[in-house]
Amino acid sequence: MRFDGKIAVVTGAGSGFGEAIATRFAREGARVVVADVNEENGRRVVSAMKLSSNLERIADQATNIARRARKLNQHPPLPEVELILPMNAQAMAMFKDSVDAYVREDVELGRAIVPRDAKLDDLNRVASRRLIERMAQDPEQLRGYLNLMFIGRHLERVGDHATNIAEDAVYAAAAEDIRHQGVAAST
Repeated sequence: MRFDGKIAVVTGAGSGFGEAIATRFAREGARVVVADVNEENGRRVVSAMKLSSNLERIADQATNIARRARKLNQHPPLPEVELILPMNAQAMAMFKDSVDAYVREDVELGRAIVPRDAKLDDLNRVASRRLIERMAQDPEQLRGYLNLMFIGRHLERVGDHATNIAEDAVYAAAAEDIRHQGVAAST
């Protein structure tokens, strides 16, 4: 098997086994990166992998929002778009702050983001309820109201992923798992 141009990450290079693996990969054409993995580095690697996944999911949500917005723009403007604006502001602020918490290793900022997700959930519930009422009152605009509901749901998911990033920021910086603490406290 050839690894031409591929990158191989080898841990435990100080051991005979790690050195043997690194040598074999190098012989097979791989560019070898030797990593000294301890508990702190391991947390950082795991949280970085999770960060990547959450950023990708946020990008997926942004794509979905753009598709729905394009559909909305094909119809007359709906004043109910005002229901979505506070959700957008909340989701974007949570996203920015979660990435800042991760990059700066700011544990307090990371912790502060988690309860903000409940506000975004509430905004989404209120908007959905109001949009359902509007659907009954104005069935001609059903598609527009559905698109707004989907945009709200996608923004709510951005907040969920921002919360995940914040939780991972706390884990990476302080070795503290804060997931589900609100759930445990409320039961």
